[in-house]
Amino acid sequence: MNKADYEFLTLMHELVEWYLAQKRGIKEKNITKFDVSHSDLEEPGNSRNVPCHKEHMASMTVEILLAKELKVGMKEY
Repeated sequence: MNKADYEFLTLMHELVEWYLAQKRGIKEKNITKFDVSHSDLEEPGNSRNVPCHKEHMASMTVEILLAKELKVGMKEY
């Protein structure tokens, strides 16, 4: 990415999503299986059928709030 803010935002998104999924007993192998079988989707986490949809959406909320604080436009990011 070569932009520290973008890397930070991506890291925070993934960390929050991972932690929530772990906390709620969602297995990484089930998420990966969904992602692999839906490679046609641009963002599998947005699908309501992914095992971690709720966790993904919560992560997006955190990511958007942090982007605002960093003055990073979501369209450019």
